[in-house]
Amino acid sequence: MMEDFIIPINSAIKSFYSHLLANPRTILSSKFGDGKSYFLENFKNTDFVKEQFVFLTIYPVNYQVASNEDIFNLIKRDILFQLMLNNMISNAVVIPKDIALWFYLQNNKRSLVAELVHYMADIAVPSEQMAKIMLAIKGLRLFKDMKKKIEKFMKETNEDDLLIRFLDNVNRNTIFEEDIVTAIIKRVVNDFKHRTNKTVVLIIEDLDRMDPAHLFRILNIFSAHMDYVYKNLTKPNDTLVGNKFNLDNVVLVGDYSNVRKIFKHFYGEHTDFNGYIGKFLSSKPFTYSLREERLKYIYEKLALVTESPIELVKIVISEDKLENKTIRDIIHSFEIDKQIYKEAKVTAEGKTVVLCPVMLKLLAVMRRLQIPDEDMITIPAKVYSQSQNLYFEYIAPYMLLTENGKTSMEVTIYYRDEDGVPYGQRCRINEKSGKGERSSMFRCGGNDERTNFSAIVKRMLEFIVN
Repeated sequence: MMEDFIIPINSAIKSFYSHLLANPRTILSSKFGDGKSYFLENFKNTDFVKEQFVFLTIYPVNYQVASNEDIFNLIKRDILFQLMLNNMISNAVVIPKDIALWFYLQNNKRSLVAELVHYMADIAVPSEQMAKIMLAIKGLRLFKDMKKKIEKFMKETNEDDLLIRFLDNVNRNTIFEEDIVTAIIKRVVNDFKHRTNKTVVLIIEDLDRMDPAHLFRILNIFSAHMDYVYKNLTKPNDTLVGNKFNLDNVVLVGDYSNVRKIFKHFYGEHTDFNGYIGKFLSSKPFTYSLREERLKYIYEKLALVTESPIELVKIVISEDKLENKTIRDIIHSFEIDKQIYKEAKVTAEGKTVVLCPVMLKLLAVMRRLQIPDEDMITIPAKVYSQSQNLYFEYIAPYMLLTENGKTSMEVTIYYRDEDGVPYGQRCRINEKSGKGERSSMFRCGGNDERTNFSAIVKRMLEFIVN
C-alpha cells in the first residue's frame, strides 16, 4: 500500500501550465521543503507540457562572481550553454558581419570560443556537461562561421581601418544594444521557435538564495526590458508579452515572502516592494506547496475510507493532528476494517436501527493515529460549532445511546444562542440511513441544561478497538 501512496500533482501541473500560457513573466513561489524541485521535474517531463514548452534552467546561486563583474554576463553565457545542451542551435543561425566585427573590436582579437570557455568555470558548468558543450561549439556552423569572419578581419586590414568601416556601416539600432552572446541567443531562440513552434521558457532557480545585489540586478534587467521598449516608442502591443532574448517566458523560482523580506532589508523598510516587483510580474506569483497537495490528498483518501464528507473529515481530524504524522502513519490509519468490533444499534418505537457508521470510522482512524481520547471527546462540540448540519446528520443519532430507556427515534440538542437564550433543536433518526434529520426548534425554559457533548464520544468509543 505504501507504493500506491504517491501524492498526485496533476492539478497543480495543469494550473501552472495555464499560468505560463497567460503570464510571460512570473515567480514560482515555494517555501523550502514544499517540494518545488519534485514539482518542476514532474512538470517539465509531463507529455502535454513537453509538447508546448522547452525549458532553459539556470542556477545563478552557483556562479563564482568576481566583485567587479556583472552577474548578467554569466547569465547570458549560461543561457547560451543551455541552448547547446538542449540541441536548439541549428546551422541556419548565422551572426551578421557587422555584429561579428563589433565583437572583434571590443574583445581585442579574442575568439568567441575562448571567451565562452573562460566563463565555464565561473558558471560552474557540471563536468559531465562540459564535453557536450565543447562538442557543440566544435561542430556547429555558427561558431565555425564566426571564427572565419574574425580570421578574415585580422588578415584583410589593420584595426584602424576596420573601425572606420564599422562606424561607416553600423546599424545603430541592432548593434549597440546587444553584444555577441545576446545576438546569438536572440537568433537561436527565434530560429528554434520558427522551426518547432514551441514556447521557450527561461527558469532562474533559487532566487531567494542569491546575494541580494545579484538578485535585484536580475530583476532589474528583466524589468528594464519593459521600460526600454516604452521609452523607445515601441508599440505596446508588440512588447507587452515580450521578454529579453525573445524568450516567451521568464520564471523566477523562490519563496516570494523571502524575496519581500530581502528587498526590505536591502532597500529599507519603507520602500515600495509591490511597485518594484510589479514591473517584473505579469500578474500575481504562482504558489506551490507539496504540503498542501499532500494534505489535500490525505483528506480525499480519508473521506473515501470513512465514506465521510470531506468537510466533516477536516473538522474531526484537523490539520494539526496530521502535521507530524509520517506517510507510514497515515497509511496505517486507513486500515480500519477490524477496528470497529460491532455495529451501533438502537431500538425504539418497536424498530431496531443501525446508526450511520461514519463517525465510528473517523474515530477508528484517530485511534490508529494514536490521537488521545481526551482530544476525541471534544469533537462533537467542535463539529456543532462549525457545521450544525453535519452534527445533526452524523453525530446527533448517537445521542440515543446516552439516553437510557429511550422510546423515541428523536433526540433534542439543547444550546444557548449568543445572547444566552436557551433553545432546543429536535432531530429525528432516519430508519434506513441511520442519519439524523432536523425537525422542529423551540425556545425552552431557563432550567434546561446544555447537551453533554463529551458523553456522546465516550459511548462511541465503546465500539472501537483500543
